[in-house]
Amino acid sequence: MPLMGLNLILLTITLLASCISLLQTVRDPYTNSPSWIPISLALLVATALTFIVQREIAGYVSITLWLLVAVIPSLGFRLSDRFYYHGEYEKARRLKNWLRWLHPLRDWPWQEALYRAHTLLHQDNYAAAITLLEAAQCQPPTPEQICILFYLRRDWRGLITWWQQIGNQLPLKQRSSLYRYYLLALGETGTVKALVEEFQQEYPRLEKLPSQLDYCYLYVFAFSGRVETVNKMMHAHILENINPDMRAVWSATAYLAAGQSEMAYALLRPLVRTAPNGIVRMAAEIRLQNPPPCAPALFTPAEKTLLMQIEQEWRRRNQLTSVWQ
Repeated sequence: MPLMGLNLILLTITLLASCISLLQTVRDPYTNSPSWIPISLALLVATALTFIVQREIAGYVSITLWLLVAVIPSLGFRLSDRFYYHGEYEKARRLKNWLRWLHPLRDWPWQEALYRAHTLLHQDNYAAAITLLEAAQCQPPTPEQICILFYLRRDWRGLITWWQQIGNQLPLKQRSSLYRYYLLALGETGTVKALVEEFQQEYPRLEKLPSQLDYCYLYVFAFSGRVETVNKMMHAHILENINPDMRAVWSATAYLAAGQSEMAYALLRPLVRTAPNGIVRMAAEIRLQNPPPCAPALFTPAEKTLLMQIEQEWRRRNQLTSVWQ
């Protein structure tokens, strides 16, 4: 029986979507999860078998499988990430725990431990959170696990030392989700000039992953004292998922780096006393105890010009993004 109408359209959609997903993952394994490769291949095989056995319903079967193992997990992971960034860690963990039955997660034990650790951090139980993550690490630990533990311990100098001792840094630099931890560490240790230089040098790689690029922009502008730009970034599409109290911490960071300490204290002191999230309280307290250096006095005229160029590029990208939203 020949393929007709909607059946043919659905079959074509599934084949195209699976091939595109497969090609994207093969070409860029850093941005796309490798688990999409077996899923895409399985969809192609299942579609081919259905086409051979039951051609008249092949499109309906294939589109159903595509929705189950590709579309629903993709949307669910986005929702889980939204819960995570809003501080609803237990909701994020439960949702992802259900989704992993549709989409394989090879590092699920670590991811689950990370969600549970953030729940403990939310409750100010830092020692238990670190212990939980240390026990969940692979042996040897992955670069992601190493960076996250440095981050949660606030061991910025340790992170920088570890990063700089790696012989071949290129694989790590190609993974923007890791590289932003290094940039953050440079800002937290007061080496803001190195932060700006690193960002400018690695920009061609960073721009391939917009969600990570905007965080890198945030670190550059906050530790450089670009208050107006940081406050605008808090309303950008990608960063709008940041906890509102954590946005105040980043605004205060920019005020401190700009030498406007009174504005920063007005934002941070209430958070230390009243913020419901323990992670936010810790961040605000650390910022009060260890404020960044006053950035304008650090930069040469040439470096200030470079920083303005970076700022103009962000504004251009943000305008283009806004047009398509």
